[in-house]
Amino acid sequence: MIIPIDLILLLLAAPTALDNPPILIVLLSLIGAMILSIIVKRMGRFYLAGVLAAFSIEIGLATAIIGAPRLSVAELPLFALLVQPGFVIVAFFSPIMIIVLCVLNCALILYALSFLHIAPDLAASLAANRPAIVVPTLALQIFVSIITLILMTTLIRAIARADRAEEIAELEHRRREQDQRELEMKTQLEEGVQQLIISLNAAASKGDFSVQVPLAQENILWRVGRAVNTLLSRLQGFRRDLAELERTRKVATILVEYTRRGQHFPSEQWTGTSLDPLIIELNRQSLQTKRFPTAPPAPPFHEEK
Repeated sequence: MIIPIDLILLLLAAPTALDNPPILIVLLSLIGAMILSIIVKRMGRFYLAGVLAAFSIEIGLATAIIGAPRLSVAELPLFALLVQPGFVIVAFFSPIMIIVLCVLNCALILYALSFLHIAPDLAASLAANRPAIVVPTLALQIFVSIITLILMTTLIRAIARADRAEEIAELEHRRREQDQRELEMKTQLEEGVQQLIISLNAAASKGDFSVQVPLAQENILWRVGRAVNTLLSRLQGFRRDLAELERTRKVATILVEYTRRGQHFPSEQWTGTSLDPLIIELNRQSLQTKRFPTAPPAPPFHEEK
């Protein structure tokens, strides 16, 4: 914003310098430098734009002052324009740089009023009342520099406080989020451990391995609950296999006893075990034997002599 404002001020001051060619040339040069700075800033080179604007203004004004054939009263407004580079410098660099610029400008003013060729009108004014010209010119530089330094320092501190407040608020927000996550994790842990204990106690006390740990996938102990459910399912399967094995063993014992007696296993007592196909086959063979008893063996054949 500083460069466009300076450009507007220079454009407004240009018509007033039409009767003063040196000042008009300086103003036009400064306008061109400002336009170039805006172009460079548009290209993303902010510091380069600031340096270009500040030094072009300072060098242009110094050249107009020192290069004048004779320094007259008409060139005195150039001294007031020396405060312009300070506004650009504080926008891009440390505020203390404006004090350095103020010292340079005051040195330039004293040099110009003391060692340059002075026109008769300005020489008469200096001879009549030199402090009335020198002191206000220097005071303007010092006053503007100090005020600008105070304002920019205050602004920078306010921005720093705002940044710190924003950082503190961000840290506080993150801390609250972290506390919320830790609370949710703690709640999930408590619920998960409670569900695990209830399910394992039910399986251990009742011998019922068909129970499951009802944990949602969002729970932090979901993988543990899934592993426990898999273990309980396998234990339930082992229990079924063991019960079937015991039932098969008992059926096998009874089947052996029926076979020894020559009796068929009652068809209404199918066991539901893997021995049922064998029982069916034995019963079928037993029925066939009863229906078609085996004939006695024929006597041995002897050939007659």
